[in-house]
Parts: sequence; C-alpha cells; structure tokens
Amino acid sequence: MADVRVRAEHISVLDDMRYYCERPQTPVALGIFQKFASHGNKQSALLEGALFLHTELPVRIAMGAQFLDKMPRGLGGLQAFQEVRALFTTSFQDVRAFNFSQPPNVEDESRFHEILSTIQIRHKRVPEAIALGCEALRAQLELIHGESWWDSAERKEIQQLLEGFFLSRVGIRFLVGQQMKLHSQYYDGVTSSNMFGLVDLQTNPHRLVKSAISSVERMAMASFGACPNITLKCTSDITFVQVAYHIKFITIRLLRHAIQNTLACYGLEKVKAGEAPGITVTVADGPDNEDLCICVMDEGGGLPRSKVRYLWSYLHEDGEERDWEWVATSEEDNQFGESFGLPLARLRARLFGGDVKVQTMESYGLLTFAYIKKFDDAELLPERYSEVFEAEDDESG
Repeated sequence: MADVRVRAEHISVLDDMRYYCERPQTPVALGIFQKFASHGNKQSALLEGALFLHTELPVRIAMGAQFLDKMPRGLGGLQAFQEVRALFTTSFQDVRAFNFSQPPNVEDESRFHEILSTIQIRHKRVPEAIALGCEALRAQLELIHGESWWDSAERKEIQQLLEGFFLSRVGIRFLVGQQMKLHSQYYDGVTSSNMFGLVDLQTNPHRLVKSAISSVERMAMASFGACPNITLKCTSDITFVQVAYHIKFITIRLLRHAIQNTLACYGLEKVKAGEAPGITVTVADGPDNEDLCICVMDEGGGLPRSKVRYLWSYLHEDGEERDWEWVATSEEDNQFGESFGLPLARLRARLFGGDVKVQTMESYGLLTFAYIKKFDDAELLPERYSEVFEAEDDESG
C-alpha cells in the first residue's frame, strides 16, 4: 500500500507540473527593480517580492523540467538529466507546499527565504549534471547518425531544448538570487546607495571589466601557470542600470575563450616566455548608446567561417574547458567556473535584450563582441527564444 501511495503522489506532482507548464510566465524588466529600489518600506518590498516568486517559481521550474522531458528518442531519460529533473521536481514541491498567512506578513518572508536558500544550494549540482548529460547526448547521436550527427534533426531539436532549459535556469537563478540578496541587505544591514539586490543602479563597465580581467588572469595562472598579456581600452566611465555580475560573467567567458585560442595557437611555453601576442579588450559606450559593447580580440589563429556555428553548441566538445581551475572568492563567483562558455555568455546577454557575436579572421584571430542592452528591456522568456533567434543561430555566429 505504501508503494501505491508513493506512486499516486508522484503522478499527482507530475500532473501539477504539467498544469503549471501551461501557465504564462511573467517577464521582468530591470526598470521594475529600479522602481522597487525607491520603495519607502523595504520590508514591504521584500514581502511583495516573496509573494511574486511564490506564484512565479512553480511556472518557471515546471517549464525548465519540461525542456528535458521533450528530448527526442527518450534521451531525457539519461541518468544525468533524470537527476536534474528530480532536483527541479523537489524544488517545485517545496514552493508549492509553502503557505503564506492571510494576510501575508514579514515572518512569512523569512520562512520563504529559507525555502529559497535550500533551492539555491540544491541547484548548485545542476551545471555538472547537465554537462555530463550533454556528453552522453553527443555519444548517443554519434551512435545513431555516425559522422552526420551534426546535421541531424535531433541535434537541432536538442539545441533548441537546451537553450530553453538554460534560459529558464538563468531566469530562476536571477530571481532567486535577487530576492535572497535583498533579504540579506535588509536584515544584515549591508546596504548600498547603488545596489538593490543584484541590480546595480550605477553599473560601471570599466570597473567591472577590469575586475573580470583580474579574475581571469588569476584563473589562467592557477590553471596553466601563464596568461597572455591583456590590454584594456575603455572610452568612458558612464554608468547605467544593469545586473553587474552578468557583465562580469560574460566578459570572463569571452576572455577565457581568447586565452584558450592563444594557448592552442602558440603553445604554453611561448605564452610563459611572453612571445605570444596579447589580447585586447575594448569597452565602447556613450551617453546615447543603445548598447554597451565589449570587444575581445585575440590573435589565436581564428577558424574557418563555416565553423563558427559550432561555438554555440552545447554538444560541441571543448576539451580546454576542463583544464580551467577556479577558486571562487564569493558566492556569485561560483558560476564563473561553469561549463558551456560562449553559449551561456550569449544566453545571459540575450536575457535582457543584448547578444554575443563572433567574427573570425582565419589564420589570424577572433573578434568576439558582447552587446549589453542599456535601456530598460523586458526579460526574454524561453517560449519566445526560438522565434527570435532560431533561424539565425544554427547558421551563423
């Protein structure tokens, strides 16, 4: 009887998740957080945020799990993906089981904060599990299609599903992180005139890119014992509203790729001896610019234009990614060590209206451009992702 009851409860949870998959997500915009920052009653603002997440998270978590369920040929049943799905299911149940008082009060927000903390810790295992799942996916596709696996309909479908999954995950991570940061800022007294949760009301790209360069230089020294010289050029010190760690994450990813290209082209010994060309980072901005643009240029040999599309695939083998070591100096830094460098950098840029583009000069090097939208733009949700980017992504950089 116990087994029957457990199975019935499991089916009930799956039905609940399917129901929430059909509900619309609510896109957020950075301007909303800017308005919340001027809220006179911070406790009330915290409670409003908790109530929003209590309604929104089940929808986003259920949709994230659904992307794995839709994998073709039953590939969502791979062990690594099932582990991730189980994590999402548990988090979904945690949020759904939580009940606010009527009317809601500040004690409810503190109790809900504990739920969010548990979810955040639980989901730290997701990147490694997904990376293992993607390795298994590629192996299965190669087994089924042989050398033509890249051109298979399944590979293209899997890419779209993984884009949706990661976009969903990044959105969940941001919303949970924003609420938790606001909670700690209020209750721990760690306040700043320009920081509202994770949103920096006076984001300074020059400072952030300098910090990213310092971080990636430490990473390269820890991983390889050497780092190419990195030169920074910045046109202004204009500030704007943005999620600061998104910019740092994207910049680190672009720099890591440029360093890998340089090491692969010239070898470690030449880099150690200072005989390899350096990397140039240019930050372009102006008071009326639509985007902040960060350009990373390396002289690592480039690649054929027809190969640029492989850089965006979650199934593309990138052995150099495994060679990097990263010791996080803060909770936010933990995500800088995740796999899927350029694809995740592009996804984060696109989340609030930006993008990442690559131009190749074969036999010379790569120019990678990150465009960060400066003006208020609504969050890009997974259901709109394919209609906006699908045709372009599979054929271009």
